[in-house]
Amino acid sequence: MPPSTAQRRARKPSPPITHESSINSPRDVQEFARLLVAARTKAAAMRLLKAKPQFVTGQLWLSLEDQWFRLYSRGDYAHSEFLAKLLLAVAEQIGDRSLNAKSLLSLSSSIYRKEDATVAEKYLRQSLEIFEVLGDKSKVGFALCLLSGFCRARGDAQCGSEFMRRGMELLETAGEPDDLAQVLTWQGANYYLKGEYDRAAEIFERVLRLLPEPKGARQSEIISSAYFHLGAVDRMRGDYARALELYDKALHKQEEFDIRSGISSTLRHIGTTYYFQGNYPLALNYYERALRIDEEQRDVAAVAWSLLYIGGVYQAQNSLSAANKYLERSLKLFESINLTDGIPRSLAALGNLHLTLGDSVSALQYFERSLKLREQADAKDGIAATLLNIAHVYHAKNDNAQALAYATRAAVLSRRIGSRYTLWGALAQVGTSLANLNRNEEARAAFNESISTIESMRSGIAGGEQQQEIFFTDKVAPYHRLVEMLARENNYEEAFRYAEQARARVLLDVLKSGHASLSSRMSEAERVEERKLKNNLSNVTAQLESERSAPAPDKQRRIADLQANLERARLAYEVFQANLYTVHPELKIQRGEARAVTAHEAGALLPNNETAFIEFVVTDERTYLFVFTKQSTADSVSGVTGVANNQAQLHVYEVDIKRKALSERVARFRRQLAERDLLFSREARSLYELLLAPAREQLQGKSSL
Repeated sequence: MPPSTAQRRARKPSPPITHESSINSPRDVQEFARLLVAARTKAAAMRLLKAKPQFVTGQLWLSLEDQWFRLYSRGDYAHSEFLAKLLLAVAEQIGDRSLNAKSLLSLSSSIYRKEDATVAEKYLRQSLEIFEVLGDKSKVGFALCLLSGFCRARGDAQCGSEFMRRGMELLETAGEPDDLAQVLTWQGANYYLKGEYDRAAEIFERVLRLLPEPKGARQSEIISSAYFHLGAVDRMRGDYARALELYDKALHKQEEFDIRSGISSTLRHIGTTYYFQGNYPLALNYYERALRIDEEQRDVAAVAWSLLYIGGVYQAQNSLSAANKYLERSLKLFESINLTDGIPRSLAALGNLHLTLGDSVSALQYFERSLKLREQADAKDGIAATLLNIAHVYHAKNDNAQALAYATRAAVLSRRIGSRYTLWGALAQVGTSLANLNRNEEARAAFNESISTIESMRSGIAGGEQQQEIFFTDKVAPYHRLVEMLARENNYEEAFRYAEQARARVLLDVLKSGHASLSSRMSEAERVEERKLKNNLSNVTAQLESERSAPAPDKQRRIADLQANLERARLAYEVFQANLYTVHPELKIQRGEARAVTAHEAGALLPNNETAFIEFVVTDERTYLFVFTKQSTADSVSGVTGVANNQAQLHVYEVDIKRKALSERVARFRRQLAERDLLFSREARSLYELLLAPAREQLQGKSSL
């Protein structure tokens, strides 16, 4: 990529100082530099330089360069361009060609950030020519690496690769540490974006070794970038505590030198880390801090992204009016700068919001607009996700045929491009639509494939159990749909099995005693091997997701190769797990890997006829009560039948109440208890009649539940 914050800033530790005057103290030079910066126009600045020739020294150039860096880092590119031209004028007046070339680098940086790549490249090539004449191998290598970014931006990958190869050869053999470290940060960021987290981490750790004690603004910015990306790698791997520690180090460096664009990005990443952990208030706090900086910088794209994230938090908190306000603002800003990635994202977010509000007409309009843009960009992963969104709209409208058609298209496309994150949901919707059309065998096959997809994704979640719990919380739909279908078919044992499987997945944090205690039972070699295998799974998965949207003619072949790599990585991890659980069988239970309890095993847990075992399964549309008893009572309640099971019987009752309504009633009851409301007994009786009274015959005479 072409250079970003301060990455073309290049200087030797002590540039030549000419025209020096003994009467110019460092304080005098800094004050004169501030006067030049305040001039704001080149003509006014040149008059000052002409009036005070004794100040035109190398020290003045260094002081101005420091001012340039601070303006550039704050995103004030127009003023930094003025200052870069002033740097060039001072270097020419001094007659120092090295400073002249470095001034051209700064000018190229400022102009590029104002989106004039042609002019920026012209100045960059001029600086390269001077460095070559001077024999400055470090700066030649640095400039060549910068030119590589311009080539790639034009779509000339061959040119980009050649410049990068030549530049890195010079930097590796004769480069200054900060020049080499700067280029390495770009390479590491590129590997991170491609999902190659191990390689990215290796590069950024090398950067930290190159600059163990950073001095000055440029080196501190390089180090902050290394900390930031190492934190991002750990976040993607699920190590949130370590990620936040590294983000904090990056933020400290960025705030020290007022690198506002970096501060904003780091704040957003910290917010997203807390969002992933379900800490929405803290996530919102960081997003709002980022937004304030974005607005101060007048960075329209950054403002739009921050607004989108804030809208997502409000939607997660069910503050739908606030969510709508922020998402609408985000969309308008994306449209104002025609950001082709942001517009469909905002449209899809608004579609989901209106679907939640029950406005299926508006939701469909937003999704169709998003789909059109994604089809124009051939963004297949986005197309598949939007097709699934549209299927959800038709499901809400009870148009099962249309819901099935769109969900099937989403499933076919997501299966072809290897997007399991969309595939599981598409298959769940396919199953739901088929079940509503009374095509139960086909529905069961779709639900089972959805569940298999979810289970396969689980091994690809690198890092902590908390991430796995969050991951599964919104993926219980296919399990619950199968529970509903099997219960209606009176296949209670299978219904109970899927209910337990879903419960086990969502309650992983209860079933385990924590990551630290689990790891303490493993040898160091086992921990290293597990971390290696899980990181490999995470890396290959991310590469596959990235490759799906890469515009290249041989993309399908690379996707097929990556899918094969993913299967090999998953198999290697499964073999390791099997061996690990043989040596440490207790880990299988603590990690939630043990199979879910069956109806036969649950019935066997009953110690006597005075005990009943009950379990509720609350789905979006209805609630189910499972009751195990050891009495052999005639099954005559509401036509419900029983299943003999190890001298126990299982009865299943369907309760006609949706998840949302039940949650509201339970919350109201809890408030009454907390507030010592004397009317709580009325709500208690109502909940009993709703949830337990259907099983009164089975529960009669029981003294323990």
